[in-house]
Amino acid sequence: MTGITVSRSQVELATDYARTSGMGDRVHFERISAMEMPYADATFDAAMAFESIFHMDRARVCEQMVRVVRPGGRVVIADGVLYSPMTDEQREIIYRGFEVTELAYVEDYIRDMKAAGLTGITCLDVTLNTMMPTIDRSLALLRSGACHDRLREAYTDEEIAMFLEGWEATRQINRQSFAYAVLVGEKPL
Repeated sequence: MTGITVSRSQVELATDYARTSGMGDRVHFERISAMEMPYADATFDAAMAFESIFHMDRARVCEQMVRVVRPGGRVVIADGVLYSPMTDEQREIIYRGFEVTELAYVEDYIRDMKAAGLTGITCLDVTLNTMMPTIDRSLALLRSGACHDRLREAYTDEEIAMFLEGWEATRQINRQSFAYAVLVGEKPL
């Protein structure tokens, strides 16, 4: 398994975790942009984007994921999506707090996945089982300061404060217009 991210610290943390959990010989992580993957066509059996596409050009990432997956392989996207419009203030909070490039509706993801060549696309809303508990736990940790030392390894105090503001606002916004979806599509044979 190969994991990619543009974050050097995420590569280091994931590599260390894989090694200490006895998986170091089965997985590896690289600092690579999902918008310009250097892998040959049809390299992987599957590709997954986990909470990352809203930081990038969605259509470009979908194209790249489909390109590197073999025919018959699957592409999985798990991301925050809109289900109703946000106010300009809400959008600014989310974009700034989470460095989001663009929030989109499920229909936008499906359109881009189809345009990239995927078929049989399914979507599952997992908000109640994922996003709300995650927001609550993240807020509790950020408010307590328990994770600040670990966060300071990768982020500045200003960025940590933005995360806290973003999570607090997200909790309110999530109840109004934000959801968490898992989309799956298949690359035709």
